[in-house]
Amino acid sequence: GFRCGAGATLTRDEVACFPLATETITFELGMRFLTDHLDGDRYFRVLREGQNLDRARVHFRLLESLEAAKKRLLGGVLDAAGAEIFPAQIEGSATFCCNRQGNL
Repeated sequence: GFRCGAGATLTRDEVACFPLATETITFELGMRFLTDHLDGDRYFRVLREGQNLDRARVHFRLLESLEAAKKRLLGGVLDAAGAEIFPAQIEGSATFCCNRQGNL
């Protein structure tokens, strides 16, 4: 995937942001589905009424699963990149992509 294609050009801090990026994209898409549902399904094509609402719910459930697995996902991503885990990267999304100095 992306990680293999990017190779050694990614820094440890960039790799550590992968799980947060996954959460962010999942939340954003869930919000887009919900917004489209509330706006009359004008952007995403639907085959049945309520389909975009269902899509939004699925994405929000996926987000909950990603958040619950954050420590495991971060550990796996950093292990694959040969990096160490910093506590600040695990505790919360706001500090998830911080390096040792706390910089984003």
